[in-house]
Amino acid sequence: MKDRRQGNILKGVAIGLSIAIFCLAVFLVVSAVLRNKRGSDDGQEAKTVESTASNKADNGDGQEAGSQTDQSDEDLSSDEEGGEYDEAVGGAGSDEYEESGSDDGYEEDNNYYFPSNVTEDPSTGHHYAFYDYKEEGLAKDFDAWEHFCQEQGGHLAVISNQEENDFIYNYLNEYGRKLAFFGYTDQWGENDWEWVNGESSSYENWAHGQPNNGTTTKQKKAENYAQFSKDTLDGRWNDSQIGVNSWLFICEWDD
Repeated sequence: MKDRRQGNILKGVAIGLSIAIFCLAVFLVVSAVLRNKRGSDDGQEAKTVESTASNKADNGDGQEAGSQTDQSDEDLSSDEEGGEYDEAVGGAGSDEYEESGSDDGYEEDNNYYFPSNVTEDPSTGHHYAFYDYKEEGLAKDFDAWEHFCQEQGGHLAVISNQEENDFIYNYLNEYGRKLAFFGYTDQWGENDWEWVNGESSSYENWAHGQPNNGTTTKQKKAENYAQFSKDTLDGRWNDSQIGVNSWLFICEWDD
C-alpha cells in the first residue's frame, strides 16, 4: 500500500515536470519567433527610412539641377534679344521710315569690340559698322559720334576712293539701309570739307547740286555733314544737318 502511494507521487511529479518542461519549451519558441519578427520589422523600417532619405536627396539634387538649368535658359534667352533701327527710304523729301532687326552683341578682335553687324573689306583689312545714335543713347551731335567711334577703337568712316565708297554703300544695302553719315564735315569752315582723321584725300562723290549748304531747303539752316544722298540712292553724297534723313553713322577701324 505504501509502495503504491509512493509510486503515484513519483508519477505525479514526473507528469508535472513534463508539463513544466513543455511550457518552458513553448515559451522559448514563442519568444524566439517574436524576437525574429521584431528584428525583421526593424530592418524593414530602417530600409524604408534609408530609401525615403535617398529619394529625397535625389529629388533635391534633381530640383536644384533643374533650377540651375532654368536660370541658365533665362540668362540665355535674355542674351538673345535684338534691336531695331529706323532708316529713311527712297525719294526726295521722303519722311517714311522702315524698321528692321539687328543682332546685339560684340566680338573682340585686335583689342577692338566690333558689333555683330561689322564687315571687313578684304582688300584693305578695314572694318566698318553702322550704329543708330538713338539706340546707343547718344546726342544728335557729330563730335559725340566721333568720340563714340574712338571709344570703340576706330573713327567715323573716311572714304578715300570709289572702291571704298562702293564697298561701304553695298554693305549698307545688304542690311536694308540706304542712308548714313560718315566722317566728312565743313563745320570748322564753310565749304572747307575735312575728314575727321585729318586725311588729305581729294576724293569726293557729291550728288548733282551738292553740297548746297541747305540753300534749297525750307529751313535754310547750314548743312555741314556728309551722308549718302536720299535723292540718288546710288552711293553719292549729300550735305545735311546732323541727324536729318538718317539716324545712322558709320564707324571705321583701320586694321
